[in-house]
Amino acid sequence: MKINQLHDWNLTPSKAHAIQKGLRPWIMLEDQKAEMKDFIRIHISITPDKTVSVRCLHINRIGELLGHSSAAGLAQLPLLDGLASFAITPFIVEALAELDAEPGMIICDGRGIRPDGSFGVASHIGLLTNVPTIGVKAASMKIDPDIHEKVPEMGDWTAFEVGDQVVSGILNAGQRLPLIQVSAGHQVTVASAVTVVAGLMISNADDELMGLLCGPYLRNLEIPEEHLGESLEIAL
Repeated sequence: MKINQLHDWNLTPSKAHAIQKGLRPWIMLEDQKAEMKDFIRIHISITPDKTVSVRCLHINRIGELLGHSSAAGLAQLPLLDGLASFAITPFIVEALAELDAEPGMIICDGRGIRPDGSFGVASHIGLLTNVPTIGVKAASMKIDPDIHEKVPEMGDWTAFEVGDQVVSGILNAGQRLPLIQVSAGHQVTVASAVTVVAGLMISNADDELMGLLCGPYLRNLEIPEEHLGESLEIAL
């Protein structure tokens, strides 16, 4: 898969912050025409010693696995707000480069635009691949203690706003999953991102497809801090 080389990966924290500031204006939160014939699902897991493991699954619209790749290694930057994508994304790039694919969309563990104006893994991957990208993560109750009351039925969703900016949608995908925080990563709106994720996880998902779509990071609502590294739940 083609990856754009936008910057080096041998970075100091201050340099990573500067690069992120420069890349942020290039993120597009508008729908681009994309044929959703296939997509890549990216799962991310992190051990207490900050070893990052990435699994990329190339899946077609009816749930058939077309290809897969993986990569792992020790994070070279702190897993903190504004830096986590620079620590994790090099392993995603390594895995994506092994796939012979031109996907219509990428669905990635993590976030797109974050409330403070920085961006997470999903937006970073969207910029590097120039492919519409969506971020998914288990929604934390820290967002809103009453969030379950706002999305009581499967398929319900509500916008999560910071100030006057919609940064993600909270989706009820059914009893088998926690509420899902769906972010627009790149070349897609929040509303369209939620529609895509709901369509896959609610309308069409059998047990086999759900197994491909849902990794441990998405299944767990409250992930133990020791399995995340410092502040990773919000940093992704």
